[in-house]
Amino acid sequence: AFITGQRSEKALQKEEREQAHKDKKRIQKLERECH
Repeated sequence: AFITGQRSEKALQKEEREQAHKDKKRIQKLERECH
């Protein structure tokens, strides 16, 4: 249980990083379209 718990925690962190990366790209795209 402990190992799977750690793995899911790492998977969550990875998903959060990918989501933050997507958000950053979307913001950059919006800023380019605005200027």
